[in-house]
Amino acid sequence: MSEFSSWIDLAGHLDGFTQSRTRDDDRALRLHLIDAAGALLAGAGTSHARVISHSLGMDLGHTEISSTAAAMAAIIRHTECDDIHLASCITPGSVVFPVALSLARDLDLPRDRIAAAIECGLRTAIGLGMLMGGVEALARGVWPTYAAAPVVAAVVAGRCLGLNDRALGTAMAIAAAGTNGKLASPSSDPQARWIAFGKAVASGCWAATDVDRGAHREVVDFAPWIETVAPGVHASAAMFAATSFADVGIKPFVTGRQCANAVIGFQTMLAKGLDPLAVEEIEIGVPTRNHALVARSAAPGDRISTIGSGSFQIAAAALNPGLLFDVAREGQPVAALQAYSQRVRAVVAADLDVHMPRLWPARVRAFAEGRWLEETVLRIPGDCTATQLEDVVRRKLVGILPAALAEPLLAMLDSTSWSKAFDVVQGLSVRSGLATTTIS
Repeated sequence: MSEFSSWIDLAGHLDGFTQSRTRDDDRALRLHLIDAAGALLAGAGTSHARVISHSLGMDLGHTEISSTAAAMAAIIRHTECDDIHLASCITPGSVVFPVALSLARDLDLPRDRIAAAIECGLRTAIGLGMLMGGVEALARGVWPTYAAAPVVAAVVAGRCLGLNDRALGTAMAIAAAGTNGKLASPSSDPQARWIAFGKAVASGCWAATDVDRGAHREVVDFAPWIETVAPGVHASAAMFAATSFADVGIKPFVTGRQCANAVIGFQTMLAKGLDPLAVEEIEIGVPTRNHALVARSAAPGDRISTIGSGSFQIAAAALNPGLLFDVAREGQPVAALQAYSQRVRAVVAADLDVHMPRLWPARVRAFAEGRWLEETVLRIPGDCTATQLEDVVRRKLVGILPAALAEPLLAMLDSTSWSKAFDVVQGLSVRSGLATTTIS
């Protein structure tokens, strides 16, 4: 039996830990905010982002705060360089920061309240992802972040607006209604999944603002939603244990996270002197659950396939490492990279399953000059256990952004307070044209 009988019970469980935030928590919050801002600015310059923003603006209206949060969330998420909590398979920064930035622009909110709202949203996101089974949910056709997004957005917006537990639980219930985490049938529009994601975030903003204006809902039972996204699972307090962004990883470059360890392993071989042109064959071994995504091929006109294909990302590391930081991937896959990717094959390495879901390891084997070389990578720079996260974020910002856009973010990496960083990022989002709405 679930420990939470209603959304109101869950809402009441979310606070408390935010009262004892440490310096490490503030550092992690600042770094993840800067990382999300980098993804937002890099993504905003792509042709894909213009389609996403226009579509969401047309569908949601340009005068609602929800459309701003939706556009920022969709743009960050579509870059595939946003943060990720591996065990829950949740990308929390793509939801919590856009909602907070959108609300804070038009409300004079104390920065401590915003930080608490963001971390309540983070705790909700990871808890719901754990409840859904994390990567196991993908096998059921459930996209964990998409399923959680409406509720998480409602939590961040609700706490920013000062909703009490009963009102917040009501907003969470309204946001969750009708969501199951499954995208509609595949669309010919390559931006459809990101537009759907943006709308999911918008629905959570709507729910919180509607409750703040007096909307009510009598049915707030938690169980029906759980049965929809995670049949047979019971929610426990342990799933929603106190957490912070110190528990969330940062991607070192633009990639499907399932591929990242393999790319890092191959880069390690190159750093040790392996000549990429001498390589005849490369084998990527990944856990069973990650194999299908890593094994797909890059396809012309399909940007996301060039980011999620293990063979193409290895080819990029070999011949054009700068491409690993290219969000747009215009004109890819080019013939040379496509040809090199034919040397790469992904296989199931079942012995690595034991590390899942908290680690997503990979083993890379390369055959060159008559011998096999091998690297097994359990953790990568940017994982939540890494100690030099500033360096990871710095390298990524330099790689994904023009110098003029990267400079103000780089300046905040080492010493700026979280609240100062929030103010700077808010200003950058306004100047980018992505935070120009007002609450109606």
